[in-house]
Amino acid sequence: MAKDLLRRVWYLSLGVTFGYFLSVLTGHVDTYRAATQQVTSGRLPVYVSSDFRGRRVMKRGMTSDQFVRLQQEFEGTNGLEAIGDWTDAEKGIIERHHANLRHVGVAQQLVNKIRVLCWVLTSPKNHLSKARHVKATWGKRCSKLLFFSTKADSRLPTVVIETGEGRDFLWGKAKAAIRHIHAHYLQDADWFLKADDDTYVIMENLRFMLSDYTPDAAMYFGFRFKTIVKQGYMSGGAGYVISREGVNRFVQGLNVRGKCKEGPGGAEDAELGKCMQNVRVRAMDTRDHLGRERFHPFDVSAHLQGAFPEWFYRYSFYNVSKGLSCCSDYSISFHYVPWDQMYVLDYLLYHLRPYGMCDDSALTTSKATLGQ
Repeated sequence: MAKDLLRRVWYLSLGVTFGYFLSVLTGHVDTYRAATQQVTSGRLPVYVSSDFRGRRVMKRGMTSDQFVRLQQEFEGTNGLEAIGDWTDAEKGIIERHHANLRHVGVAQQLVNKIRVLCWVLTSPKNHLSKARHVKATWGKRCSKLLFFSTKADSRLPTVVIETGEGRDFLWGKAKAAIRHIHAHYLQDADWFLKADDDTYVIMENLRFMLSDYTPDAAMYFGFRFKTIVKQGYMSGGAGYVISREGVNRFVQGLNVRGKCKEGPGGAEDAELGKCMQNVRVRAMDTRDHLGRERFHPFDVSAHLQGAFPEWFYRYSFYNVSKGLSCCSDYSISFHYVPWDQMYVLDYLLYHLRPYGMCDDSALTTSKATLGQ
């Protein structure tokens, strides 16, 4: 009797131990999905963050401020004002460490040929926690970078917009931002990219996609939703890019009653989509030649795992894929990217490379210099 009892306790303890380790191995997926909620704002579902906050607590790594200070020391800078400004040394690093050095010349040609003004919607509480990391990473590769907020901040700097703060005022903020761009920068760029302060953009791939189009045609690109607007509309979080003629028609539409919604309230991306359709700015298919998406409303992990909320399947204009087929090899944007992951993506894209798959002459030269 006692032996049977001990055997049962033994098997029970084994089961509990196995279950614990299994939960550790798979828990990040379950946590991710459990944290994915459906919130309604103006009848539009909004994706709520993943378990990145919990992961940061577990990592016990540097804070955002500590990381930026370390970056400044490494680059020899003294203040936040220097973050995001290209130096000759940085240009050299990008050229040496690009994933395929044969294409660096092509990428540089596109920088000179296709001018992209990037405008980022942010808020005072996110200036230091999010926006400055956009400026320090992918924002450096824009032809011009503007931050729009309700409060002045010379460290970014910001263009101040007199609207309320919060999601309910995003439509008003977007309208004011595009009006400002139209009045001051319309001839300084060919394309105008809107992004959130937690969006990461691969500018080289954006320019590559845009190289097949002319900014003189009225069109805009992004991740396309199929509800509300007949031609579809682009996800605000994934970012959208408008041609010069598209910006021109949009601003003209703001001055015609009934073309675009008046007032600051409303879902930014859906209201912009309605206005674009009314002023005959075409919503474009941005998938690659294999039908894979280039703009992504969630982070890389979510798209690879397929950890999507249910509404996403109903809203997506095209069939949703997961795994490696989720995303184009020439993907352009990802959304809900924490500040630390922006630097991870920057490192993977512009520094890390597999030895022997590109020109490693710089490494050979370095070894010779060190007497190796």
